[in-house]
Amino acid sequence: MVHAELIKPPREDTHKKASRHPLPVMGNGESVRFRAVVTNISIVDTPWGERVVKVDLTEERETPSTVIVPAEQSELARELAPVISQLIRAMPFFGGGSKARLPRLSLYLTEDEWERLTARPTIGDVMEVEVAKSSLKVHKEG
Repeated sequence: MVHAELIKPPREDTHKKASRHPLPVMGNGESVRFRAVVTNISIVDTPWGERVVKVDLTEERETPSTVIVPAEQSELARELAPVISQLIRAMPFFGGGSKARLPRLSLYLTEDEWERLTARPTIGDVMEVEVAKSSLKVHKEG
């Protein structure tokens, strides 16, 4: 019987794609800020027959990868496992660079509200979201 153990590579910053410079979480429990990308804008029918505009904000993260190393392997094999995992991720034909989208916020606006916006978000816009004790602020980065 062969025993194997699962070795995960060291965690990297998984927010790099959506945020070039990560926003710090503000102290004292006052508020939290993060960056997200507009990935979908669609028209949705409500149960009351109204049409609303749905704006989805998501954060793109790298999917974690793992390397399986038999338990009997040397210490060198254990040290090389994270390096091999990173090399495999870097090669596109091995499924490297696979990303997953984490939904962060969906905003629903009536058609009238959408029309009143002078600067409407578009797909690909990077937005900064701040959630505070009694408010939620969303604005385009830059």
